[in-house]
Amino acid sequence: MTKRNLLSLFIITSLVLFSCEKKQEVVQNPQWDYKNIKGFGNSKLHQYTICGIVPIIKTQQCKTGLWTFYSPQNVKIAEGTFNPKLIEINDHGGCPFSFYSNSMDAKKWKFWDSNGKPIPTNKRDLDFILNYGSDPE
Repeated sequence: MTKRNLLSLFIITSLVLFSCEKKQEVVQNPQWDYKNIKGFGNSKLHQYTICGIVPIIKTQQCKTGLWTFYSPQNVKIAEGTFNPKLIEINDHGGCPFSFYSNSMDAKKWKFWDSNGKPIPTNKRDLDFILNYGSDPE
């Protein structure tokens, strides 16, 4: 390889490496203190078994009905309804099982900032509310 080819290869490799290095940050609503939000509502407890050589019994808690979320200063910041969906699995582990998936209709939710002023519904806050209290697997 000539010096010119090596220089071209070095420049292209450098551009590829450094252009892919930027990481996208998830910016959360600056109005909310996400770590200290408290949610109140009802949950369903559901148990199901995943078959296999060794069956696994899973227990899940699924939010249902009206839920209200408050800031650490007890200001209401979100309110709406959860409508859990029953998901049936027929092709995993040798026997069918079903579990509930948290779901919500974004049109039925209202949000406020930490001062109690209405704010537009956005995907970031809906995702936070949907996953509130979920245990990471």
